[in-house]
Amino acid sequence: PSLIFADEPTSGLDSFAAEKVVQSLRSLADDGRTVVCSVHQPRGSIFGMFDDLLLLADGKVVYMGPRDDVVQYFSKNGYTCPEYINPAEFLSDLIAVDFSSPEAETESRGRIDKLVEAFAKSSLHKEMESTALDIPVSGKISHARESARVGWLSQFRLLLSRAWKQVSRDKKNNLARLIPSIMSALLFGTIYWKLKLTQAAAMDRMGLLQVASINTAMLSLVKTLYVFPKERNIVDGERAKGSYEVLPYFLSKLCAELPVAAIFPSIFASILYPMAGLHGGFRRFGRFLSSVVVHSFAC
Repeated sequence: PSLIFADEPTSGLDSFAAEKVVQSLRSLADDGRTVVCSVHQPRGSIFGMFDDLLLLADGKVVYMGPRDDVVQYFSKNGYTCPEYINPAEFLSDLIAVDFSSPEAETESRGRIDKLVEAFAKSSLHKEMESTALDIPVSGKISHARESARVGWLSQFRLLLSRAWKQVSRDKKNNLARLIPSIMSALLFGTIYWKLKLTQAAAMDRMGLLQVASINTAMLSLVKTLYVFPKERNIVDGERAKGSYEVLPYFLSKLCAELPVAAIFPSIFASILYPMAGLHGGFRRFGRFLSSVVVHSFAC
């Protein structure tokens, strides 16, 4: 993409990893892309990678302009950055509200109000306004969200493509379902090894069918417990923005999940069926297979 928005890409990272992330964003910018990102308390090397800065205090603009001019700008307004001090740390302390005491809060808010007022009267603010006025704005922009919304089939197609990529690339979760399926099939096959065709073995066969159904249903919960909490936050955010409707999302997830979800109970049944010595024949095996697959879909 030609425009990249990164919301706090360095949050939760140590200083070394944060620098590597910003270096990647810097390389994208050097390739001609526009990168807009928000950062908190960056180290000096990270601060030096930015071209322009937008400093906000309580949602008010304190500074907007070139990064190279920010220290000189605040120095002209009576706030000189000490030597050998990271300018990013100096600026963060300068525009932060101090809640340690009522007096400190009043003083810090007064300082911020002066900085906001000073920027509003500066040449940088006038330049920002003139730049904004030069940007052509269509009269239909207020209706862009409604007019740009794609149809139901397009939503389904895009969501299906994304859901399939998520399912097929989720190696960790797929492996977590494959190994228990094989191990449980071997375990049950050993317990119910070569059941005889007698009246006494009828109860054993019923028990085998019961544990097979329960096992496949429980294994299918692995993905739900692992994926659902993470994906819920993403879907809630996208739904709040009106990106798509519920039905296309549900159907796309269903269509993407079913083929992959059927593989694991099929492997389980293919191992267990001959070990237990159940009736031969493709038709009877198909009934057993369909039973465990349907039980896995139920969860």
